[in-house]
Amino acid sequence: MGIIHEVTRRRASEAEREVREFYPDATVSFEVVGERGIITACQDRFVLSKEFVESEESLRDPRLLREYARVLMAKARLVVVVPRQEAASFRMRMMELNNWWLCYYQIHYYDHGGLIRRLDRKTWRKLMSLPPDADDFDIMVA
Repeated sequence: MGIIHEVTRRRASEAEREVREFYPDATVSFEVVGERGIITACQDRFVLSKEFVESEESLRDPRLLREYARVLMAKARLVVVVPRQEAASFRMRMMELNNWWLCYYQIHYYDHGGLIRRLDRKTWRKLMSLPPDADDFDIMVA
């Protein structure tokens, strides 16, 4: 079993817990196609959440942003999980969706051991070797 399958399985378990908190009857399924995992949460025939576990190879597909935009325009939750070494640059790429007012997504990253972490602004700044935001610095000094 490869890293993509392992991360997809782990993230599907987390997604099921998160989605069922609000939609107890939801079903969560996942599949790994090549070097990409896809997790879908549905209730009845409606997609509630779509998640993608990307590899370095799958991130090269120029159609990804359009696919992500379709998920967001359908009013479903979008979560993308990328390799740690791609996380900082991928966040910058995803900012293009913000130009279309499609900014309700989450980015997570995974390491070589399959550990999944959420990529927030503070973590992104650290990965980019940028200093902490002024607000973060105030908290650190106090």
